[in-house]
Formats: sequence, C-alpha cells, structure tokens
Amino acid sequence: MTSRTRITLIEDESWVARRVADTLRKDEFDVTIYKDGMLGLAGLETTPADLVLLDLGLPGMQGIDVLRRLRQRSQVPVIILTGRDDEVDAAACLTEGAADYVRKIDPDAADGKLVNRLELIARIKAALRVPLASSSKPQSVRTYGTLLIDKDRLTCEWNGKRVVLKVGPFSCLWILTDDPLRPKNRDEIKKATNVEHIEGHIKEIRSAFGDDAIETIPRIGYRLNVNFFNAEPK
Repeated sequence: MTSRTRITLIEDESWVARRVADTLRKDEFDVTIYKDGMLGLAGLETTPADLVLLDLGLPGMQGIDVLRRLRQRSQVPVIILTGRDDEVDAAACLTEGAADYVRKIDPDAADGKLVNRLELIARIKAALRVPLASSSKPQSVRTYGTLLIDKDRLTCEWNGKRVVLKVGPFSCLWILTDDPLRPKNRDEIKKATNVEHIEGHIKEIRSAFGDDAIETIPRIGYRLNVNFFNAEPK
C-alpha cells in the first residue's frame, strides 16, 4: 500500500485553512493544520511532513521567520501561500529557502475563488521531486526532470533528445540547475558564468526549451520553472 503524502499547513485564517485542506484531501494528501508559526514548528518536531504550506501573515511569528527557523533544522520543501499584496515578500522568501509560492486567491477567477487547484497540485508535486542527479554520478553531470546536462562535454539531453546550446546559454542553464528551486539574480549568474548579456542567453534557453522553461522572479532574478519538468524540445 502506497503511503500518502503528508502536508503541514500553517495558516491562521480558519476558512482559508479549511478550504485549502479540503482541496488537498480530495487529491489524497494527508493535511495537518496549525494556526500559528510556533505551533507549526512544534508540530513538525513530533509529526514530520513531506511538504509545508506556509502563510506569511501569521500572528506572533511572521511566516518568513518560521521559514528561517525551519531551514536551520530541516530541508523539507516549503511553499508560501501569499495574498496579492505580499507577492514581493513571498518572492523574497525564495532566497530564504522556500521552494515556491502560490497565490491564495486565484487571479483568473471572477468570483475570487480560493487558490487554483491545478496550479497548487502541480507546484506541490514539482517541489516534492528530487531535481538533481544522484551522488553516484560525476559532479559534471546533473539531471533536472528529464533534462541531463553535462558540463565537461557541453551537451544537453531532453527527454532523450539532444538540444544544442551555445556556450553562453549553456553556462547560464548550468548555473540554474545548481539548487534549481532557488532563484539566481543577474549578478550571481554573471559572476558564476563570466558571460555578458544574461537576458539574451535566457531568451535562447527559452527558445530551445519553451517559453515556460525559465521563470522570471520579480526583483530577484531567474530560476527553472516547474513547467520545465514537462516541456519538450522543439
């Protein structure tokens, strides 16, 4: 019998917590709810989770502080639940170790429907995947989804097909596959790759793998998009 994925939801608004939990339980996730950060941290000590959904505007301890405390002792994936007004704060949480963020209110729903179910489930599943190559592979080779990238040979394979990139875009892609859920800013990419015109190289990567391959994080930089898991080479 396959064990169910355990999700800890830290959210102080009971109606939000109830509706998010109901959504996840319909997809056969086990959900444990805590109404503030201290309770959530204590609960995770006794009841470990496979993933944490974390609100930012919590009473007492703010969500970003909960994330920092959690990162001191665990690498469990964390997805931030954000309102429209705190999307910048949610994006900043990515630099603190969050895997992703999801809007509480679906912006495409005229009736203000809470969360986009398909987006939430897709981001949870992406965050739960193991993105990097196993330690048995050489350090010059990484995998991310169905992407295999070989630094020594300057080659990429995607779903078993070869994708040709020039040196600049290849170098940028290599950096983005290093801790792929963490966004990198332009200066970090430039310093690590010693290449110029980062935006142009990102454009070439998108041209090769699809527009959704690289996500732009406002005021922060770039990272591999969850949709990169499912893209196919042109």
